[in-house]
Amino acid sequence: MASKETAARHLTVVPSREFLDRYTVPVQSFGECGAADVEIARSGRGAAEQAYAGPGRHDDLDPAVHFEGRWARFVDQPKAYRGTFVHTNDLRSRVEIRFEGRAIRLVYAAAANRCKSTASFSYAVPIDFDEYAARTQWQAVSQRFEAPTPGKNTLIMKIDGGDKALNSYAACHLDLDGFIVE
Repeated sequence: MASKETAARHLTVVPSREFLDRYTVPVQSFGECGAADVEIARSGRGAAEQAYAGPGRHDDLDPAVHFEGRWARFVDQPKAYRGTFVHTNDLRSRVEIRFEGRAIRLVYAAAANRCKSTASFSYAVPIDFDEYAARTQWQAVSQRFEAPTPGKNTLIMKIDGGDKALNSYAACHLDLDGFIVE
């Protein structure tokens, strides 16, 4: 039994939301609380396959987004797309965005405390990407990342330099507010 997520209230611990979405089935609701069953684990079936986002604008809450590592979600942010965005300063953290299309653009909050990052398609050659801006720019849109082939693709994003760092925390942050599939 736990507080349930609603359109107005989101889980702020990103891995918790992803676990609930992929591995549980809601069974009962009690006002603002709910109970879920780990149905998939008991049935012997694997987790539901991650979705691919189609053309258009998508939020960081989209099921086509998968987070690894330490990410936190900000909610009730009036300047963010649909009021939420996620961020990390953990150099080991990554985000994977699965989409079906020929290109993707990232939506983020450009700011002075943002990092140089890399984006790549399925861990191929990294493409430099920088969310830094002297003045905060909500819902900034990145350059166009052209997919190697049209169709189903996965874009991976992480803070640059994470593989060689002695400390796992950066002095800057990487965030994701959404993405646009073309």
